[in-house]
Amino acid sequence: MFSKRMKTGGSRCIRIMSNLEGFPMQSDSGRVVEHTYMSLNSYRAAWKMHLASLRQDALVVYQPNKQICLVCLLRHLTPLRKPKLIVVDIVLKPARSRQEEYACRLKSLLFKQVDLFLQHVKDTRPISKHYGVPEDRIAYTPWKVNSIEDIEKMQPTEGDHIFTGGRSWRDYKTFCEAMALVDYPAVILTPDEEENLCHGTELAEIDVPQNVKFVRDNGTSDSWVKHMAGSRMVVLPICRETVSAAGVGAYLVAMALNKPVIITECPATKDIITDGDQAAIVPPSDPVALSRAMERVWTDEAYRRKLQRRGREYALSLGGTETFERNVAEQTIQFVGNGSKKQAASTSRRTRRKSEPSTIRR
Repeated sequence: MFSKRMKTGGSRCIRIMSNLEGFPMQSDSGRVVEHTYMSLNSYRAAWKMHLASLRQDALVVYQPNKQICLVCLLRHLTPLRKPKLIVVDIVLKPARSRQEEYACRLKSLLFKQVDLFLQHVKDTRPISKHYGVPEDRIAYTPWKVNSIEDIEKMQPTEGDHIFTGGRSWRDYKTFCEAMALVDYPAVILTPDEEENLCHGTELAEIDVPQNVKFVRDNGTSDSWVKHMAGSRMVVLPICRETVSAAGVGAYLVAMALNKPVIITECPATKDIITDGDQAAIVPPSDPVALSRAMERVWTDEAYRRKLQRRGREYALSLGGTETFERNVAEQTIQFVGNGSKKQAASTSRRTRRKSEPSTIRR
């Protein structure tokens, strides 16, 4: 555990603890920030973080796993003053069985301890439906382009195949059915079946056509980017029941690589990107619509170039890790100072616009 302090004026110091090691020490809003970093990689770490956070104004937990449930339980059992709890980018799953329904109900009780969820979705209805989180406790924060510094230096080639990949809530069944309707070659880059199942993706009972090749991969960033960069287009088939922003990291990397993107309509796209502008968006579980979209992107050069240009502009406008962490910091500071989700959301929009090209339509 270590802390850093930044002074920008005479305002009262805001004490923030988080597991974001790069939490910015420069506040656009001019507030004084004292940040304490703690890892959250075990239940023991969650216990220590809870106790240490009682002296803070806010506790920001980024990409929590099961430990967030313990943090919430400890807060419920603590009668003392508690800091604002802000959870960033939690991956939530829909209930597919009776056991998972019970788990969702339990988490919905624990999540009452969370003051604000910062998610990469604007359509918050699925989260509210499955986990009972009021929509006024969920705010949108933009995601980032992973490895943006390396990607900006690359010169991708226009390949001769379709790329799809990933492990989170991918609908490879629909993708393979769509590929059976076209003659183009495709590569599916994905880890083993067990890891896919852990993230909501099922590979069993898929009829793989001859023009589709499965490539098993350990998921390193270098391999992911290399395979994407050599493709003609990137297709991201997402399961209909997805709750979280599945596919957002993949489509931002693809766009930054100047690849036209085809993606299923899902929480990662609704009210965020526009069909025919930054990407081609197709209905879920519709192989015919997907095959037509692939056909058009492959054959219509003007349309393909438009998706490439507009997608890349959009992705690069979001920046990388530094911009993402600055957004989270600003939203946290505004929420702690005002207790308003609306203020936190508007702060995200203001911070993001500073780096957006003027050609990006809102």
